[in-house]
Amino acid sequence: MQTRKTRHQFYLPDHLSARLNAMAAEPGASKTTILSAALGAWFQRADDEQTGAQFGKALSRQVRAVERLEQGSIT
Repeated sequence: MQTRKTRHQFYLPDHLSARLNAMAAEPGASKTTILSAALGAWFQRADDEQTGAQFGKALSRQVRAVERLEQGSIT
């Protein structure tokens, strides 16, 4: 099954361009594959951070409640 792809043009700083070229020179690698994986990881991290921010306050409250329970059972 072939996926739809959109062409993008953008500029990279020379140091990143050199590293991308070096990585793409490896057997089985391509600039498209490398950049797709990098963007996917970037977006996943952003999604994870957003999810963490949404649930962070509730999780903090639960952690504090458990800590209070544990402290009460120790004394």
